[in-house]
Amino acid sequence: MEPEKVNKIARYIRHIEINNFGEAGQFKVQKSRIAIVGAGGLGCPVVTYLAAAGVGAIKIIDADTIDISNLQRQFLYRPSDTGQLKAAVALEKMTDFNPDIQVEASNERLNVQNIDRMLSDFELIVDCSDNFETRYLLNRFAIENGKTLVSGAVSTTNGQLFTFKRGHPCYECLFPPLPENSQAPSCTEAPVLGSVVGTIGLMMVTEIMKEITGIGKSLAGSFISLSAADTSTKKIAFNKHPDCKICN
Repeated sequence: MEPEKVNKIARYIRHIEINNFGEAGQFKVQKSRIAIVGAGGLGCPVVTYLAAAGVGAIKIIDADTIDISNLQRQFLYRPSDTGQLKAAVALEKMTDFNPDIQVEASNERLNVQNIDRMLSDFELIVDCSDNFETRYLLNRFAIENGKTLVSGAVSTTNGQLFTFKRGHPCYECLFPPLPENSQAPSCTEAPVLGSVVGTIGLMMVTEIMKEITGIGKSLAGSFISLSAADTSTKKIAFNKHPDCKICN
């Protein structure tokens, strides 16, 4: 066997040895193309673990720069990175971390005009954003274009995890109105326990791996609610909203 192939098998052997995963599952991971929107608290564990898993192509999208207050939970970055673009720093570190995969980055802010150009080449989208405008935008794009969307959200000591895809209820079925910032602050404004962000981020990676490989049961049609204060999780089923204009 060629040395390069031996090294690749050795790197992912703990995946390959999982029942119903095997080399076929790892091949699916290596052929997958995933776009990650947001390289902050959720994005850091998501991009790191997907790169470690050997996802073939990863696109990191984030227009923000690194602030000292980010370091409480965004472990990819160091004090010396302050002021630099998150996407660029994450790209550099992931390229070094796993040279076998293709990683690209964009500091362009996602909007209605550019979303098709930026995301159409990716079959799975990960919503690690910190604002409702982007969440609604990604939900609409994913459902309309048949993409799978894995989304996470955290506030203080609580977190939520979702998977949305065509044929199932979507984000707007749960949250029909677009909340005002004063009513639902973004993660840039709200306090948050760093470990809760990491927990939700890693749960997102698990759901992504399930969607890529087909192992386990998809979360679509339900969501996970985490309360770190009392160490509890709930899986809550929900239906399509009869008035939803996105998924009906």
